[in-house]
Amino acid sequence: IRPRDWSSDVCSSDLEYFDAGALVPFDDYMNSAKYGLSEAERKDYITAYIDATKFPQYGGKSLTFPYTKSDLVMYTNMEVLRSLGFQKPAATWAEFLDHCRKAVAGGKQCYAMANDPSTFAAWVFSYGGEEISGDGTKALFDQPATTKVLELLETLYKEKLAYQIQGTDDQNDILAGRALYMMRSSTSVPRFNTGFKDNAKWEVSFPPQGTADKQVTTLYGANVSILKTTPEKQLAAWQFIKWLTAKDQTARWGLDLSNGYFPVRQSALDTPAAQKFLTDNPKFKQAFDISLKGKVEPSVRGWQEARTYVSDAITSLMTGKATAKQAQD
Repeated sequence: IRPRDWSSDVCSSDLEYFDAGALVPFDDYMNSAKYGLSEAERKDYITAYIDATKFPQYGGKSLTFPYTKSDLVMYTNMEVLRSLGFQKPAATWAEFLDHCRKAVAGGKQCYAMANDPSTFAAWVFSYGGEEISGDGTKALFDQPATTKVLELLETLYKEKLAYQIQGTDDQNDILAGRALYMMRSSTSVPRFNTGFKDNAKWEVSFPPQGTADKQVTTLYGANVSILKTTPEKQLAAWQFIKWLTAKDQTARWGLDLSNGYFPVRQSALDTPAAQKFLTDNPKFKQAFDISLKGKVEPSVRGWQEARTYVSDAITSLMTGKATAKQAQD
């Protein structure tokens, strides 16, 4: 068994392993009459998480299997937000720009920004766009959704509404009240939970959306693969993965405030202990609920390399070396 983290890693690296004949698809194991998943078990796995394992360039085969998930969320320092006269985090990009302009005018930083292609993907999704065609054969960076994202980044740079961070500077600035917003993985929930100590001081929400009636984010987290060895070892690996992702095990690893990852089965949330955990940790629950509307980055060969182009475009915009049109080209 080989675990992989981040959707982009799965897309790129696992396909290379599969092309080299080193990975075994999960489909035959899942469909096995003796060792596979029953209909009830299939329905128990969270749909968005299972869908994220399918690769269109390989006929929709499942080359990986989820064992824990996370998602991109927006974190808000609510004390800073309320000081600006607002009561709720920005739901749309128009609201986000309004909040940022008020923050900067008031002497605060607004968006503590990490250069992250996964965040870029969520922004494209928020405008109803995609980065790759459904069949995995055509890049869509020339489409209107990408234009809007790059123009948004250009505005953030020109008006000094965002600043690029290093490491965990964004977490530190949000906690200290130096910045209003950051967008990062749900795995930052434990840090803020400990740092703020008061749920009224911070919020977890969807990244802003292109329209108020749409909500989507980027989904990532760890998947596992089965290496090609012998039929007996491969079957044993599958049986172990079934056990690892069963209700009790996924609840153990996915309902733990020390890591910020989520369980992969709905039944893990149905126990009294799970319900108490979610009640006691409302920010974790908010991040989990957001993940149910998550989408993964493209599952195509070479996507890890493609992400470097996205990162370079973001850098060129945020340093004033390119216009939105130049970055898009």
